[in-house]
Parts: sequence; C-alpha cells; structure tokens
Amino acid sequence: MKEVWNSMKKRRSLILSLVVSLLICGLIMGDSLSSLVRSFQQRFIAQTDTVEVTLIDDLQPSEPIVPGSRIPLDMDVQNLGAACQVRFKVCVYTGGELLRELTEAELELADGWERKKDGYLYHTGILEEDGILELYDAVIASSDIITKEDQTLVLETTIQAVQSEHLEVSSDGWGDTEIRQTLRSRNEVRSDA
Repeated sequence: MKEVWNSMKKRRSLILSLVVSLLICGLIMGDSLSSLVRSFQQRFIAQTDTVEVTLIDDLQPSEPIVPGSRIPLDMDVQNLGAACQVRFKVCVYTGGELLRELTEAELELADGWERKKDGYLYHTGILEEDGILELYDAVIASSDIITKEDQTLVLETTIQAVQSEHLEVSSDGWGDTEIRQTLRSRNEVRSDA
C-alpha cells in the first residue's frame, strides 16, 4: 500500500511538474510571439511614409488697408515628411462669415501654381522631403472685400497634402484621393476704408 501511495505521489509530482513546465513554456512562447508581432508592426510602421507639412506665415505691418492695398503676407509651406503634392486656397472672412475665395489676381503667387476646376491652386511639382515652397507674398485687397471703416478681415489659407507616389493629378484636381493632411492659417487685418 505504501508503494502504491508513493507511486501516486510520484505521478502527481510528475504531472504537476509537467503542468508548471508547460505554463512556463507558454509564457515564454507567448512573450516571444508578442515580441515578434510587435517587431513586425514596428517595421511596417517605420516603412510607411507619412505626409506632414506645416505653414510658415509672416504678416508684415503695413499702412492702413484701403481698396487696392497690398497686404504683405508671406506664406510658405514646409515639408516635414515624405515627398508630397500640395494644393491651397485663400478665403476672406469678416464678422465670422465667409466673403469669398481669393483669385490669382488678388494673390502675389509664387511660380509653379495653377488653379484646377475644384478651386484649389495646385503646385505643378513635388514638394520633396525637408523642402520649402513659397505660396504667395501678398494679398491685394479688392473693393468688394473692404466695405466699411474699421472692418476686420480674416485671411484664411488652407493647405492640403497627399503623398506624391502613385498620385495622378487631372484637370479636376485630385479627385477622390484621400487627403493626408489639412492645415489652416488665419491672419487678421484691419481696414481703414
């Protein structure tokens, strides 16, 4: 009877040891599997290009603004990510309401921009990584924008960027392409009409 008892005790010890060993192996393998998945995700994320641009604006003090005035507003875009294509538009607001989008005639545009059917101005080239593009140097205040004295105008520049690889630009613009980034810059100026 003592031998049967010892034999059962050995079996229990063996089974318990086996279970503990399997648990330890499972934890080790689970951790290894988890670390393998994490490593794959990090490699995948590191190899995926990101689009990141920033607007650099410099509104210079100027004389009181009257119809026909030149508002010196230097606007550039800087690329902080992968090579991309960019488009922008400038809208004028007063009293919190949109007056309208500005035309090319009202912007001192830099070279390389063309308007598409969707109303945006598209750069004809690619904005390379770490590159800077000039959008415009100034806004010309037309008489239909300035309608009264002490009018506050808000000039809002909206820029959008998409990864340039495999992108086709038509006369309509980007079409249904997913926009990767949209930024807005708002500058207030006061009229003296």
